[in-house]
This record gives sequence, structure tokens and C-alpha cells, in this order.
Amino acid sequence: MADSDGSVHVLLLSYPAQGHVNPLLQFGKRLAAHRRVRCTLAVTRSLLNSCCRAPPSPGGGGGVHVATYSDGCDARGYDELGDEGAYLSRLESAGSATLDELLRGESGEGRPVRAVVYDAFLPWAAPVARRHGASCAAFFTQACAVNVAYAHAWAGRVELPLPTSAPAPPLPGVPPELEPADFPTFLTAPAAGRSAYLDLLLRQCQGLEVADHVLVNSFHELQPKEAEYMAATWGAKTVGPTVPSAYLDGRLPGDASTTRRTEVEGQKRNFACNNRIGRDGRAARTLEALGFLIDRRRRLLEVNSAVAAAASGKDDIDAATVAGNDKFAAAVACFNVAAATVAGKDDIDAAAAGKEDIDAAATGNDEFATAAAYFNTAAARKDEFVAAAAACFNACRNPPLAAT
Repeated sequence: MADSDGSVHVLLLSYPAQGHVNPLLQFGKRLAAHRRVRCTLAVTRSLLNSCCRAPPSPGGGGGVHVATYSDGCDARGYDELGDEGAYLSRLESAGSATLDELLRGESGEGRPVRAVVYDAFLPWAAPVARRHGASCAAFFTQACAVNVAYAHAWAGRVELPLPTSAPAPPLPGVPPELEPADFPTFLTAPAAGRSAYLDLLLRQCQGLEVADHVLVNSFHELQPKEAEYMAATWGAKTVGPTVPSAYLDGRLPGDASTTRRTEVEGQKRNFACNNRIGRDGRAARTLEALGFLIDRRRRLLEVNSAVAAAASGKDDIDAATVAGNDKFAAAVACFNVAAATVAGKDDIDAAAAGKEDIDAAATGNDEFATAAAYFNTAAARKDEFVAAAAACFNACRNPPLAAT
């Protein structure tokens, strides 16, 4: 995709509305900060005429070059027609033709465009870019949940208008807790109140399955389920929030605005224009809302860091617990051995005491046996004495006769 000198030219094609121009401009600043990357932001002539008193200087968008294409109403834009359907139709026809001229002109100047990042509101830009051999990337400026809701409506998975008095139908990638009132009003407005912009919003999803890239001005932590659905369906990547570097990481030295007012004024200087949208406060409110999202992202990152640290600490605690358990088990084993030893000693002491009793009894048995022997001897002699006494008695009663 790079030229022979290694450079890459990226064209950023914006929808003619300030809320769509600024995100692409900030995204372009990030791209232009890389070596050998040339970025050109293409805006409609009517938008440039409405906000600029003088032609923008080359690279006036913080390293991003500015070019123009036509919406067919170069003088006053939408106000020339005053009809939504007629204006969008002319934007597509005139935009396709003048984009083709712009790409041809850049190539003729030796700066062929290798990639076109087009606002998802302009799906007709993809076939024009492909005819010039450029890769295509659709750029969604809205939040992931909004994009997913429009995608289901585009695919016919929901019947429009969505009823506001009944629960919203379950839809893949859409949080189940969302109520009908949480959906974009274009999806809930009665048929009589619909505008051509509904068709514009639904057609964002046209051809995404064959797009080289799909980019979303959001970040994964803000709406993870919706972002994952878009990634699984179209390979979408979150590249936001596309706001000035001063609000995020400060990596772009030339993008040094430090307050919302400074950033609005910086945008005016970059385009040498009198920003009418900034005067009525809408740009400031948009930046304020984005500032809230950025603060939330920072808090999420801090929480993630704390969770990671806690997880690391948990591993240390688990390791210490295992080691402690091992030591405790060893101590318990030693205690059990000691307890068994004490019990065994008690048994031995009891056996020793019993042995002494047995020994004493044995001694008594020996004495008894001796006495019994004496008794038996005496009894035998008694029998002999009795026999001798009887013999003497008998002899005395019957003396032997004298010899005559």
C-alpha cells in the first residue's frame, strides 16, 4: 500500500457536519504523527465556505492537509434545498463525482491516495475509492450501542417504529437492560414523523462485510459487549476517543491545548475560520461530554491497574498461604507425634506400675508356695504321727502274750 519511497497517503472523507469533521480531524492528527504518513481531510466546499474567511493553510489541521469535495450545494449547503431527501441525494451524486476528481488529482500530483477513511454516513465513497485502487475503512462517529441498534434495524431484525410502551426485543450485542426510550429516537419515531435521515443512518451498515477496515470513535471499556459484537460481526476496531491529544496522553507536541476553550479556539485558528457551531455552545458541550468519557476511561484504567495489583498481591498471599499451610501441617504432624509419644509414655508408665503389682503378687506367690510346702510337710508328718500314735494305742490295749 506504500509508495516507492515508503510513504502512505490517507484521505479522510468527512460528512458535512461539525460533529463528524472533528473526530476525523483528530484521528488524522494521530496518523500524521507517524513518519511517512500524509493525511488529507476532505470536507465539502459548502462547509468550508460557511466557517472560513480565508482558504485553510496547508497542514493547518495539525499536520493534516485540507482538501474539498462538493455536496452539490457549494454556496449554502443544505439551506439551498431545505429538503432532507433532496440534499442527501445530491450529496451522493455530486460527492461521488468530485471525490473521483479529487483522487485523480492527487494521483496526478504524485500523491496517490492509498487508503480512504470515509465517514460511515457516506457508504458511496467505498466503490469510488476502490476504482482508484485505494483500501477502504468505514469510520463510525457514534457510540457502539447506537451503531449496533441501527445495524439490527438495517438487517430487519426489529420492526420500526420500536414501541415505547413495551419492553425492547432482545437483540445480540444490545444490553438487555435498555428500554425503548434508550434507543435512538429515529428508531422510535412514528412512521409519519420519519425523515430521510433514518435511511442515512441505516445505510451506515451497507457494505461493511466487505470493507477492509471498520473503525469506531469509542473505546472498548466504555461499552465492551457492544464493541465485541461489532468486532465479531465486521472486525471493527475501537480507535477513540478521537479528541485532542492534550486530553489523553499528550503525545502530540503541537496539539498543546489544555482547556476546552483553548481547543475550540485552536480549531478556529487551524481553519482560519469563524466557527458558528462553536458560538452557540454545541461544540463546547460536545467536548464537555467527551471530557466526561475520557475521565471515565482514565478511572477505568486506574481501576484495572488496581485490580491487576490486587491480583498480583493475591498471588503473593496465595503463595504465602501455601507455604504457611505447609509449615502448619508440619507443626501439626510434630504435635501429633509428641501427643502420641506422651500417650505412649502414659501407657508405658501404667504398664510399669502393673508390672510392679505383678512382681509383688509373684513375690507373694513364692511366699505362699513356701508356706504351702511347709504345710504339706507338716501335714505328712501329722499323718505319720497319727499312725504311730494309733499303733502305740493299739499296742497298749492288747499287750502281747508272755511266752509260757
